[in-house]
Amino acid sequence: MGLIGWNDLILVMNHEIFSLHLTAEDLLDYYRGHAPLVVVTAESGRTIQFPAVHLRPLIQSNGIHGRFRITYDGEMKFQSLEAVPRSEVSYSTTHRHPRIDEGSTPNGPPHIDTYG
Repeated sequence: MGLIGWNDLILVMNHEIFSLHLTAEDLLDYYRGHAPLVVVTAESGRTIQFPAVHLRPLIQSNGIHGRFRITYDGEMKFQSLEAVPRSEVSYSTTHRHPRIDEGSTPNGPPHIDTYG
C-alpha cells in the first residue's frame, strides 16, 4: 500500500462573494420555471452561473437582497450558498446587477455544477 501525499488529503474549497438584489417581482420567472440559472459578477470580477433553485432558502417577502458567499469545490461542484453577515460586509462603490438567465449559452460564463 502506497503513501498518501498531502495533496491527496486536501479538499480544495473555493468561494466567491457577490451582491444580489432581486425584488419579489424579479423572482416571478424563477417561480414559473422560466429562469433556471442565475448569473452574477462576483466581487473578484469573475462571472458565476448557478442554478436558481439554490436561491430558495434565501427568499424573503421582499425578494432577495444582500451580499452572499457561494462555495464550490475544486471541480466546480456546488457546496453552499449563504448570506454574508453584516459584520463581514465591506461596502464598495461598484454595484453589479445580477441577471436570471432563461438558459445557458454555449460560450457563456463558467458555471457551478450541482448535478455531478
